[in-house]
Amino acid sequence: MCGGKKGFTLIELLVVISIIALLIAILLPSLNLARAQGRRVACGSNLRNLGLALVSYIDDNDQWLPPAEPRDKSDETSEDNWYLNRGFLARMDVKPQRDADDNILGPPADRTVLTCPSHRDPTMTRDESPVFPPAQRPYALSYMMNGTWRLSNRGGILGNRRRVSEFHRPFDTLALCDGNGYYSARAVVLYEACPAVNFEYRHRDSINLLFLDGHTGAMIEKDVPMGREECYTYFWSEKK
Repeated sequence: MCGGKKGFTLIELLVVISIIALLIAILLPSLNLARAQGRRVACGSNLRNLGLALVSYIDDNDQWLPPAEPRDKSDETSEDNWYLNRGFLARMDVKPQRDADDNILGPPADRTVLTCPSHRDPTMTRDESPVFPPAQRPYALSYMMNGTWRLSNRGGILGNRRRVSEFHRPFDTLALCDGNGYYSARAVVLYEACPAVNFEYRHRDSINLLFLDGHTGAMIEKDVPMGREECYTYFWSEKK
């Protein structure tokens, strides 16, 4: 008499399924953490590349910093918007969108060095917000420039362009960071309200930062200098 093959019982099958589910539950947070860390590192790499472009721009322009935004901040086509500055974009190897007259319309709508991997939709001005509703834009952008070091039409801020040599501690001065825009501050961050509403803490409640000397770092919200009394600190502008 030939014996039949013994298969799994229902109980044994359920035990195996339970073990697999337990292993997934144990490993999934670690995998998610590893993916988040990978995106954070990639974002930092983007900012370092932006830092190289910034240093190159400064070296080729007699040590002048690029403007963050135009005098008339409502001018969405001016190349004084740093993300429309063709000299700066060329150094990042970003090919901007152009119209039939060769005017720059903005960065590409696809992901580039100007977009953070953790930014859910960089073609939107921001994620959902009850204060500043999100708006669609024709380009993708995740990073904001420090507008405090040179602006002309915002209260209490210097109006003239500045050379990098004016900063005694460029390693402490913010250049660019993770951020979201809105209609009156599309691609800049400022010393007062922006750390609360325009900075974007995309990396486990921290924000990636590029400093004026080209190095990168990260901060949590409570450590970011914020408020009118912080305007002339090394972090923002350093000069009255």
